[in-house]
Amino acid sequence: MGTDELIQAIEALPLEKQEEAETFVHALSQDFMAQVSFWKAAESVFAKQAKLLSEQVLRLHENSLRLFGGSPGIRDRGLLGGNVIQPRNNYFYGGADLF
Repeated sequence: MGTDELIQAIEALPLEKQEEAETFVHALSQDFMAQVSFWKAAESVFAKQAKLLSEQVLRLHENSLRLFGGSPGIRDRGLLGGNVIQPRNNYFYGGADLF
């Protein structure tokens, strides 16, 4: 149902029910906006965590190279962030066990 259809449905209600319906719709929209704000904040936190974890993995890689040798650098830094966060996504969204 679109916004116009919702307005028409509310206007079709008896006058005493219109205020109740408008209050309900307003509460729903406030709840929706709160959820959007929450997920935007969560996305920002996850991005920062992915960056921190990626930096930790890079340091571990550098230490391993110093200890055991090997070619420096990584092939694709873009893939690193996704791979670092993948276990968390599996746990929260895929129902996978971390261990």
